[in-house]
Amino acid sequence: TYSTPFYSIEDDKKIFKGVLAVDYSFEVLRAFLKEAYSDKDGISVLICEESNPYYVIGSSTGTKVAKTVLLSDLLTPCKDSSSQKCTVVRSAPNDLSEHPMDITLARAHSSHKQEGFPSGTWISSKESDDFGSRAFISVSFVFEIPNENLRWRILTVMPTEKVAMDSVTTGSTLFVVLIAAGLLGALMCTALFLAYYRRRFNYAVMVSDWRFTSAFIIGCVALNGSTFFLLGESTDVMCMLRVWSFHYLIIATLSPLLVKVWRIYQLVGSSASRFRRHTISHTKLALYMLPFHVVQLLILTVFSVIDPPKAKEWIEISSNSHHITCGRNSNAFRITELIFEGSLVLIGCILAYKSRNLDPRFGETKQILFSIYNICFIGVLTVLVSNLTDLEEAQTFVLQAIAIFWATVISSCAFVLSRLIEIKRSNAFRSNTSTTNLQQNEISGDLSFRINPPQQSVV
Repeated sequence: TYSTPFYSIEDDKKIFKGVLAVDYSFEVLRAFLKEAYSDKDGISVLICEESNPYYVIGSSTGTKVAKTVLLSDLLTPCKDSSSQKCTVVRSAPNDLSEHPMDITLARAHSSHKQEGFPSGTWISSKESDDFGSRAFISVSFVFEIPNENLRWRILTVMPTEKVAMDSVTTGSTLFVVLIAAGLLGALMCTALFLAYYRRRFNYAVMVSDWRFTSAFIIGCVALNGSTFFLLGESTDVMCMLRVWSFHYLIIATLSPLLVKVWRIYQLVGSSASRFRRHTISHTKLALYMLPFHVVQLLILTVFSVIDPPKAKEWIEISSNSHHITCGRNSNAFRITELIFEGSLVLIGCILAYKSRNLDPRFGETKQILFSIYNICFIGVLTVLVSNLTDLEEAQTFVLQAIAIFWATVISSCAFVLSRLIEIKRSNAFRSNTSTTNLQQNEISGDLSFRINPPQQSVV
């Protein structure tokens, strides 16, 4: 209502005549907001009074700004005004509930209230407290007519867009890339393992310590399988599975390689091995792998308790985007794993280099050297790219999958293909040797026949 007094002037005197009042229905404003913002890409507007209790003037949802309640209980709606004493009260933002966006507008208004109603500042809010529910950003301004006792706050709310690159889901190109990398890597490593294992009784494979090489290739198969945990939305369970599968399988894959190169170094590479003879059995060597597993399990367990990986959501106001990614409260786990796994790879590189001059007929030092250096190179490159570039979460997953594929398949090929080539050459040499011996026997027999021809009998 707008009212103003009017006067008349009589005998130079100001005489009061009455009051001119104009009632402007909020229904008109409500209808205008509803029509103006009905097709604005989810944008909603709320107009309310600036002072507490922030009575609603109108909203784009079309919800009525007043309600009929019992006179005896203003919180109870009045259902029958003919038999009950009722009254009309105005609604505050938290009283609106007819439209699905009413709650969102109320929560946005509450967020601005908590921040002290900063004019012109964008503030984020959620549709509900549920994880993954829709997120919104909002901004408010004050509309005021000076000296007229009118001060309203206009709140504009717009939805954010969930970032598709935060996860790898069906229908995206990256989904196909991840599936292809994980499946192809697992199948290729499996084929290499079968080709290698079937020839374990061949001399060229037997002298190469095939048991631990096979364990390494099986670990490569499993590590490629961990790529499939990168698919789908980020949840607390998936975040935990991704961390455990990747880091534990790295140790399960590396440990056979590390103890294998360590035994080679102990037997033929160290200075002590030149003065005394000793043996390290397969069982004893297998037990030496246990500390690697125990330490990794201990690291994973401790950090899963004190700082577990969880799905975290955050809103980037500058780009109007809603992110859901896996994260931790600190970088302690990442630093610990980087030191632990990096140290193992570095030790493996040093031992492989010191054992590089072993006769290739009695070991696989060249293959081990190439494999560990290949793993080290891919690991360093992956860490640098993921930390020095601004990659989205899904792009990081693809980088990890490709790195696993390259490191495992190439390293497995270094072991298997070299032995297959050696077996092929050995078989070819034996075949040539057999053919040469056969030809020599035939020539010797022919010469013997010519020197000592058979005697003919005379009757």
